[in-house]
Amino acid sequence: MNTQKILDADFEDIIKICGPYLPQNEHNFYLKQYSFFYSRSDGLDLKLYFSRTEFEARVSLSFRKKPISSISFKQCKAIKVIDSKKKIIEIQWETGHESSASAFINLLNDPILIFTAKNLMNSSLNPSDKFYDLDIVEMFDKMIENVEEQLVELSYRKEECSVLLKIFRKEHTFVLEIRQGDKIINILNFINFQLLHSLSTKNKCLEILGFSCKNQERIRCFIALNEELISIAQVETNYIPDTSL
Repeated sequence: MNTQKILDADFEDIIKICGPYLPQNEHNFYLKQYSFFYSRSDGLDLKLYFSRTEFEARVSLSFRKKPISSISFKQCKAIKVIDSKKKIIEIQWETGHESSASAFINLLNDPILIFTAKNLMNSSLNPSDKFYDLDIVEMFDKMIENVEEQLVELSYRKEECSVLLKIFRKEHTFVLEIRQGDKIINILNFINFQLLHSLSTKNKCLEILGFSCKNQERIRCFIALNEELISIAQVETNYIPDTSL
């Protein structure tokens, strides 16, 4: 009897929402790897990939065939259809310890993709701690600071997309919004995180990072303002989720 654990996924419901998965080869079939592609009339395309044996999931968002953002999960817990009529899918990742993360895919409305990560181990962080590099301000076109609310907003405009990064100093939280025109198409929330630092001021690259040593959990987001692919979020852990019923 085969007792192999596989990723908990509403497989049939996902097919109903996204349509048939892309053709598989023998390797994909063996690893239970599936890719779904959904295209909207406004030029937004979303690709959902997951492997049921490797507990991995990835969501990629593009506009007019140009990549915008990507979110990947290792040791994913579940992929659930929240509302089949509204075509809402949730990717769940959590260890039950220091961190949790999820991605909501809303195929019919905006934002089409919302990512939220919480780093639970840093609840004692001091709001006055300098948890972001000041030189990142130079990468953006505009900065607005609200001293009373301890909020810094950094904005950057590209040809077809614009980026707004909100830094909530009191909560140690970052919110990245990616817009296409007046529409917010992608939101990434990083709650109670440790660090926002510059990787390259010249190339306008920065990183948001949260890390826990206990389960070797790592949640990070690379932001590249000069590139087509603006953000790459990665969620990793050595913890293996319990998928037993």
